[in-house]
Amino acid sequence: MADDVSHSGDARNLIDSFSDEMDNQFRAKKLKLSVEAEPLEERLHQILCCAVCLDLPKSAVYQCRNGHLMCLECFNHLLADAHLKMAPSACPSCRIPINKDSCVRNLVVEKAVSELPITCNDCSLEFPRSSQEVHEKQLCQERFSFCTFYRIGCFWSGPYKKKADHEKRCAQPKKNGQEIKQLLPDIFSSAKSSNRKHLCDYLSFEKIAYNDLQFIGPYRTDEFYVRFETFRFCAFGMGGNYALLLKESVHRTIHMHYTIVKVP
Repeated sequence: MADDVSHSGDARNLIDSFSDEMDNQFRAKKLKLSVEAEPLEERLHQILCCAVCLDLPKSAVYQCRNGHLMCLECFNHLLADAHLKMAPSACPSCRIPINKDSCVRNLVVEKAVSELPITCNDCSLEFPRSSQEVHEKQLCQERFSFCTFYRIGCFWSGPYKKKADHEKRCAQPKKNGQEIKQLLPDIFSSAKSSNRKHLCDYLSFEKIAYNDLQFIGPYRTDEFYVRFETFRFCAFGMGGNYALLLKESVHRTIHMHYTIVKVP
């Protein structure tokens, strides 16, 4: 009788051990399948993304003293928002104080993000993020483009691969000056709208220099051109000046339009 109980207990222990081993194998297999199902790029996205917008940084990456990452746009937004509220800015993850002195750039993360693959929205080609700007502006055959003769009134737009075929049939180069002149006001209004958009982008930069400049002159150059120039001024630790060179005689008022630009 005792032997029967002993054998029964051993069998039960053997079954329990086998059941535990099967459960462990099932969990390991399930974990392996879940890891394999999620691509490496997506796992790195979760690690390297900005703690504020949860997107991969497009330029500089800053980190607080505890290592939490913030893209340049969100970092500047946090500082500006705190300044407007007259309150100290804090890391969105750990709430420690942050400022331009306590936070440093993480160059390793910036380099890692630049090497992650990205897919073009137009042609579906995959390439490193560091090549995105060159591809979208110069290489993509599906990129949005305008006709070469848009400055004289052609309003065609479409994929770059169809641009050459359109320009062979474009009617604008065959029009006379009077026909083209009627379209110029519409062209200039769109250019002004584009300049205003760029101005808003420039005003969102982290550092902005302001100088009140005035052209003085005229001076005569060795080539007998008329030259106007401003006094030297400093911006971001660099000095320079602007010059205006007139190669032809002007007997009327010149209206100058200008816009601010990003320095190198």
